[in-house]
Amino acid sequence: MCAADALHPTYAKGHDAQVHPLAASLSPERSVRERQQAIDVIKDLSWAGRMQTLVDTEGFLKNLVDILGCESSAPRPGRWGTLRRDAAVVVRNLLLASTRDSSTAIKQKLVAEGAVRPLISILRSGSLDSPDLAALQTLSMLLDTSEDKSGASAAAVAPLICLLQPESSARVRMFAADALKSLSKCPLSKSRISAAGGIPPIVSLLQDRPQNCEALQEKALEALVNLSDVYASAMQMSAVNADVYANNLLYGLPTSEAIKTKAKLLIERLRMQGF
Repeated sequence: MCAADALHPTYAKGHDAQVHPLAASLSPERSVRERQQAIDVIKDLSWAGRMQTLVDTEGFLKNLVDILGCESSAPRPGRWGTLRRDAAVVVRNLLLASTRDSSTAIKQKLVAEGAVRPLISILRSGSLDSPDLAALQTLSMLLDTSEDKSGASAAAVAPLICLLQPESSARVRMFAADALKSLSKCPLSKSRISAAGGIPPIVSLLQDRPQNCEALQEKALEALVNLSDVYASAMQMSAVNADVYANNLLYGLPTSEAIKTKAKLLIERLRMQGF
């Protein structure tokens, strides 16, 4: 019997001391089947918010990241794909269930273990019509923590921009905008977003459309404010009427004070650049 099979009922009853065999079942030395069984148990626990003991187990986060990074070209790619997606769900649930301080510490550990690159790989391996939401949401949370957004995360720019398309669901666009907002804080990523054609789709989020909710518009405004200190980006914003849409949010549409403040700041930044 696999360790995961044996531990499912005992761990569910609170026997936290027995998590070590369960965490060990995720190690690269185990078979795909054993790792999938362990992930299935851990996924159940993650939905219940009972993950702290596992997080504190040596090697647990490292093994999770190793699973995220398993290439789909490995033998039996279908099984690896399921395992990778389930691991992304576990990481997402873990971060959402953690306290602010605990979540920040876990994010930093995941970034240090190299979780950003495989999450981007999972995102790119799916279709734009139906991307992996767990991988996308987890990526958006990790990018907000990562101090170096110019390394592995550079590969995220193009797929994130594509996910802003109107055909994407509201949740997909929200997570993609949140991730781009985080990337827009990094000087090197600013030029990448602009060069990849990211300015027009971000500006389009400011338009008065049913699918552009206030939370989405606020994230877009934050990203544009961050990007506007680069002259080439500000010029692109002016070319697609970012100032007009921001002015409409400031004076024409009933909206929150937070959005009005950010819209005013964007207008001021563009004027400082001569637009």
